[in-house]
Amino acid sequence: MNLMELRKTSQTKLVKNKYKIDDKPFKMSQFEWRGTLNEGDLFVIIKYELGAIKVKYAETEYELNNVNYIYVAQCLHPMRVLTGEDGIDIDKIMRFLQWK
Repeated sequence: MNLMELRKTSQTKLVKNKYKIDDKPFKMSQFEWRGTLNEGDLFVIIKYELGAIKVKYAETEYELNNVNYIYVAQCLHPMRVLTGEDGIDIDKIMRFLQWK
């Protein structure tokens, strides 16, 4: 997935350049990653769903169940991802969100 293929949404500003990812998120499935933000202060789930990049975070893993996803980006070519032509690169998503 090329960085140019991600388009911001109205909710992108809620998370863009606001957090620091601790380490590369752990891949839970083909379309979901988990990790921590701000030196372990927040737990995060990053999910790709039908062309949408969604993020949710909370102070504990238990609270993640009660938090809604934030729709942070839209992939312009979702079929390329589903057919495996481009695949999902979590590093490019991190660069798009500017989580350093």
